[in-house]
Amino acid sequence: MGGDNDDRFGIPEINIQAAMRSATMQSKYSIHTYVPTRKEVRNLSLDQLSPILIGWMNSGAIEIIPSRHQIMEVKNILTGRDDFHLFSQLIVMCNHYIGHN
Repeated sequence: MGGDNDDRFGIPEINIQAAMRSATMQSKYSIHTYVPTRKEVRNLSLDQLSPILIGWMNSGAIEIIPSRHQIMEVKNILTGRDDFHLFSQLIVMCNHYIGHN
């Protein structure tokens, strides 16, 4: 599990900025533009983290769509939390995204 606390799973800041521009230029669909930091995945509550991860995986702008490897890293952080049992549905969602049904 690499990266520092403020790393956004390797998504460059320029991609996040481009995603924000894309989202503001179109209004037909809701596009998610936020990528969590490793620290957020380690520390946010279920209520705070769920919409971030679900949005990133399901409706992220093309500039920030996560790879399987990135979601595997998210899953590894979630399963390493002391309260991992609270995140079981997100962990299952990560497994489906990765292809580990």
